[in-house]
Amino acid sequence: HLKKALEMDPKSAEAHNLMGILLDRESDLKGAEKHYRRAISLQENFSKAHHNYGIFLFKQERYKDAAANFEKAATDIGYPQRAQSFEGLGRTALKLGDTERAERAFQRALRTDSNMAGPNLEMADINFQRQNMAAAQAYYKRYLKLTPDQSQTARSLWLGIRIERQLGDHNALASYELALQRLYPGSPEHKAYQATLTSGR
Repeated sequence: HLKKALEMDPKSAEAHNLMGILLDRESDLKGAEKHYRRAISLQENFSKAHHNYGIFLFKQERYKDAAANFEKAATDIGYPQRAQSFEGLGRTALKLGDTERAERAFQRALRTDSNMAGPNLEMADINFQRQNMAAAQAYYKRYLKLTPDQSQTARSLWLGIRIERQLGDHNALASYELALQRLYPGSPEHKAYQATLTSGR
């Protein structure tokens, strides 16, 4: 259907964007990139294509280019998924080692859509790394409210354990420890947790 659409209108930015998504899913990376770039060349301010191309570039570990595309989409106030673009920008900034830029992006994501779990977890982690435990716990609790129990990851549980070890909510700590041991027994996070038990830290 997309091939037919492009035959009928080879200058359809939307069709090129959708073809990029399809080829990416089929692991045709060269083809996907060609269509994403074509979509953007046809419609420079096509935020949906910038966002999708950002995801594509992030997966290819081309973080600087990914950040530029996420930022292009995020700054379009008419783009309905700009909160997700801010989240993508934040994750990309973390990969580039720019924590302050990441923090600004996650905060803007949450101002745009306060019901996003991911940015809350990232802000909890950033504040934990800074030893700002009250803020880390507040963001983490908001993350938990937005995340079903079965969606907890090894990373999020390990972060919760380390926060509550500092703040002393023993019931929460026991719950996170049990979940990490039950759900992710072979994970790097569980191994790190076990190492702290044997080292007494």
